Amino acid sequence: GYMHVRKVERELLAEYEAMIADLSRTLATDGYDRAVEIAALPDVVRGYEDIKLGNIELYKTRLRELGIGE
Repeated sequence: GYMHVRKVERELLAEYEAMIADLSRTLATDGYDRAVEIAALPDVVRGYEDIKLGNIELYKTRLRELGIGE
């Protein structure tokens, strides 16, 4: 379990960095609030093991609601 969580964390970090880079290239005044909300979403990803994995699902769901990701 521990190794799986760490692998997922590393993948999320790479995805987040790429997403923020994309957002910053296309940032406009009318999308500022959305960009700030997206940038703050990693605060949702907290906890240990299964709790963190559950919170990652909440994070990904919220990203999809904001039009980012799968």
